[in-house]
Amino acid sequence: MKSQVVYDFSDGSLDPRKLRATSYKFNKTTNLPKPSSASVEAKHELRKSESLHVFVKAVSINPNSTSKVPYASKSNLTPSELKGLKSLQKRVAEGSIVVCESDKSAKLCVLSKEQYLAAGFEHCKNDLEVSTTDVKRLQKYVSANVEWLHEIFNTGSFWNHESRIISSSLDEGSQVVTLRLLLKDHKPYDPKTNRVIPSRPVVNGFAGFNCHLSEILSMILGPVSKEAIGSEINSTSDLLSIIDNINK
Repeated sequence: MKSQVVYDFSDGSLDPRKLRATSYKFNKTTNLPKPSSASVEAKHELRKSESLHVFVKAVSINPNSTSKVPYASKSNLTPSELKGLKSLQKRVAEGSIVVCESDKSAKLCVLSKEQYLAAGFEHCKNDLEVSTTDVKRLQKYVSANVEWLHEIFNTGSFWNHESRIISSSLDEGSQVVTLRLLLKDHKPYDPKTNRVIPSRPVVNGFAGFNCHLSEILSMILGPVSKEAIGSEINSTSDLLSIIDNINK
């Protein structure tokens, strides 16, 4: 519905007042609708029962089999490939090897746990240690700015959802995100030199006190980038060079 579109591409207008609390990425509460009429509720229950019946039938035990083996799709792996896969899964579970993706080619890479930890430590060895007190102090500042921006934009005011959106935007907890590696198989690596395997760090952070500020900026900058003339940044140095030229 156009009445719920925050950014209208047809006229290039941005109106955060149209944002509903249930459409907000970090919405914390959902109010369920009241029950419908008896006939409508009966139809819902019938559809639920039919769906459950189809599901049970799909995963039920094969009645023609004495081995009690559930239905399963036929594997496209050869016996040797299946044996190798099980062997890798066993070694991963034991912690002797790590399987991860490559950076550009999306291939699977196998390396020892020691090699993986050494490659990851290369990216965080110079990181500053942040205490819980520091996090709470920064969190207070960021939350104040987030609330201030929502008040400026009157976010959700068309639906009287201002307080719900602001409440969903204020976090008091702290989450420790995980870091995984994508190995750069397009760059040369010689094991004889004992050099750390080149990799790209990927932080799997989807929660945190600064996510809400990023969400507000994305709401504004996202549509702008989509309407911009298509371009591609090949490297970080290219981007920094462009920013330096703009600043000059």
